[in-house]
Amino acid sequence: MKLTKSSSKNSTTYYVQKSYRIGDKTSTKTVERLGSIEELKARAGDKDPIEWAKEYVKKTLPFSEKESRKDITVKYSGSRQIDKNVRKSVNVGYLFLKKIYNELRLPKVVEEISEKYKITYDLDDIFFFPPLYKNSFHCLQRKLRSTMQKNFLEKRNFDLHQVYRALEVLAKEK
Repeated sequence: MKLTKSSSKNSTTYYVQKSYRIGDKTSTKTVERLGSIEELKARAGDKDPIEWAKEYVKKTLPFSEKESRKDITVKYSGSRQIDKNVRKSVNVGYLFLKKIYNELRLPKVVEEISEKYKITYDLDDIFFFPPLYKNSFHCLQRKLRSTMQKNFLEKRNFDLHQVYRALEVLAKEK
């Protein structure tokens, strides 16, 4: 991790960047935008903003990167029987789609649409419901009321009529 600055005609912005190697080529990835010198002064308090930023890069970020790489151990007892009606597994294959959904800043767009049409239910929850990605409305209609929502890690809180209303709104917003 390193602290870099990007200067333009009007201002200088500071970034935290990470270097990595792919084969023979090296590249950098911006991990975090720290902001202009004024923003750094606000975050640093009475310290020198550049020294604070260098310290931040050395201490804070490598720690969070190490934390994200920690192994998780789950222990199960071989002698204990699993209850018949208790579900121990969920479908999490859609979580990579959620990451893309958030990187494209679609929740902000959905929020604006929701405010424009004065929608009271959670439109974002409907638009991010995984079966909608598959265009499987026949499957959705039949299974939404039964067990389909129970198969996903995150619980959904909407009814079928709200899904149809949300699709109408989306069609208007092309």
